[in-house]
Amino acid sequence: MKKEIPAIEIGKKNRCLLVGNGINLLFGESAWQDLIVDELKTSHSHLSYEDIREMPATMQIVVATGNKVSAQMKNLSEKLMKVSLSEERIAFLKEILALPTDDILTANYSFELEAADGMKIQKRQYSAKLRNTFDLQSRHKRFRLYQYYETQAGKRIWHVHGDAAKPETMMMGHYYYAKQLSDMQTCIAKAVRRFKIQEKNGEPFQTYSWIDRFLISDVYILGLGMYLCESDLWYLLCCKKRNFPETKVFFYDKDCDRKDVCMMLQAYGVQLINGEALKVEQSGGPEAYKEFYRKALQDIRRRSGDSDQC
Repeated sequence: MKKEIPAIEIGKKNRCLLVGNGINLLFGESAWQDLIVDELKTSHSHLSYEDIREMPATMQIVVATGNKVSAQMKNLSEKLMKVSLSEERIAFLKEILALPTDDILTANYSFELEAADGMKIQKRQYSAKLRNTFDLQSRHKRFRLYQYYETQAGKRIWHVHGDAAKPETMMMGHYYYAKQLSDMQTCIAKAVRRFKIQEKNGEPFQTYSWIDRFLISDVYILGLGMYLCESDLWYLLCCKKRNFPETKVFFYDKDCDRKDVCMMLQAYGVQLINGEALKVEQSGGPEAYKEFYRKALQDIRRRSGDSDQC
């Protein structure tokens, strides 16, 4: 179903939340390492995880599957469509959905946010809830740029790396990240050109994709590792700083102990917010991480509710 996104008045703040698998790890879901270990066993590889630990994650999956990434995407999608949520997890996800942000971008393939919104995790129901900013006559491979799920409250959820209902869209492996970069370059160039024209004419900025929304918005990143191999997101941060320097990005990480990632984020003007800043106990137990996430949500509510305090 085609549904255009409301245009953004020039100078008005839009707000995006970008979330990753950290919100699932809080409730015992699998980490990337678990997936790689399982794949090494399935493929009867002579390698162990220790052999490939130092490789970029986008290349680990290639080695672990014997370059059969497409088959893994289909197998993983079936597992992700069967995820069940505890009451505690649903309550936490509802807090995320209720944040005063206009868009939620998720790097996860799974539908925990949609499920917390009341959707049954079924391909048919999910497809019925999808909205397209363009008329897509076929299952366009770039659908993830222009399709979103609309929540009951009218908020948009975008799956930036594809979703489990369409396994062919799931980004796994450096080949798929390179394809994403190619699409992003075209999308960003059009967005910047359109913004300049509409700003000059005093018109609101018409957006069509999650990339448009990321560029023009203040962005809050939570539960996402931002590993250096995620080339698409780093490229997007670079373009955001170059073309929309007045917008802000906040990165929430309890420990902020990865120096390479922190240095890159600071180079792009991202504000790092760790557990110490949020006055979280510096232990590494599960409860400390849950406390950090709760306080991070409070901080996002404060900042997104009053941009003058940012």
